[in-house]
Amino acid sequence: AVLHQRYSSFWRVQRQQQQTQTAAAGLYERAVEAVEAEPPDREKALETLGELRERYPDTDAGRKSIALTDQIESELVHAELTTIGRMEQQRRFGQALRAYGDLLNVVTNPALRSLVKERQAFCRELAVGAFKDVVAEAEHLAEQIGDIHAAVEIYREAAEQFGIAELQRRIEARISELQADERNTPQPEDPGRTDKG
Repeated sequence: AVLHQRYSSFWRVQRQQQQTQTAAAGLYERAVEAVEAEPPDREKALETLGELRERYPDTDAGRKSIALTDQIESELVHAELTTIGRMEQQRRFGQALRAYGDLLNVVTNPALRSLVKERQAFCRELAVGAFKDVVAEAEHLAEQIGDIHAAVEIYREAAEQFGIAELQRRIEARISELQADERNTPQPEDPGRTDKG
């Protein structure tokens, strides 16, 4: 009876291990299918591989998922950095910074995360530099030429294009200052106007 009980326990454990291996292999195949789809759904594949590593880390498929995850993340980062680079060239810095954040939410590889963080910091520097250029141009129009309307338009376009909350607040504050200055600036007299009084 004891031998039968041990034999039964052994086969129950074997059956559970086989079921675990099969379930893990199924998740791995789902991830591969997502990557091989046209177009590839890398984010779905990464999500599936994350689930696989979490639920079945000690299976063959769980161990294989690490290498596949690294490959997919590398491809994803390369593709996204190209897209984000175009956003930066178009001075859509807020959108680029959000895309970097989204990428960091998906990527787990430490070297790739470091690369994305580095590029994200550089994007912030680009945004600040571009902001300084906008300020210089707008202030030249407002102070030197006296064209406050054009300066306000430049600021508004920059706020919309950059899409960074901190810069938008600074721009809106400066627009308010310029508009207040304009209201408080005496208007030149119209030489053709005569007041009879």
